[in-house]
Amino acid sequence: MRPTRSVVDDISRLDQATRWDLPGAGVDGDDQEAAWQTFDLHALVSQIRSVLTVAARAKGIALVVRASPTLPSRVIGDPGHLRQALAVLLENAIGSTERGEVVASISADPCSHARISLCVEISDTGAGAERLDAADAARLTLSRTLVELMDGQLERSSAHGAGSTCRFRLPLGLPRPLLVVA
Repeated sequence: MRPTRSVVDDISRLDQATRWDLPGAGVDGDDQEAAWQTFDLHALVSQIRSVLTVAARAKGIALVVRASPTLPSRVIGDPGHLRQALAVLLENAIGSTERGEVVASISADPCSHARISLCVEISDTGAGAERLDAADAARLTLSRTLVELMDGQLERSSAHGAGSTCRFRLPLGLPRPLLVVA
């Protein structure tokens, strides 16, 4: 099955975002800081799922995205860097998986009434390798840099023949409820 032209365009737009809106990739390289703002986390996850599910299906594998029902919708963080980190890690997992599936699990641990720790785990059923080729290593380094720019930590584990898993945690704020004055 070949992807439709609009799907290819969507993937291309997401791919361009992951390639050109990255720290150090701009003309002046000034985006070395997180751009914190309130955004819809559910919409961000849904957008990535929609675009990359098509890429996974084109390879004959499944992309499963499990978002915890307790995941808050509105959060404060850097949606651009988060989108890029998720997309790069998922694209990498899809690219290295010949059969089976890529699973992304997204949840949140409360830290306080105003903060959560976003927990993301991306696993694939690819060949797994302790040593990465240059392109995979570059994408992992890029994702790690993006996560660290958002004050998070990323780790990777892999077993030959059993696939790979990337995990990251990063702090996100919770918007204060609006007060209605009557």
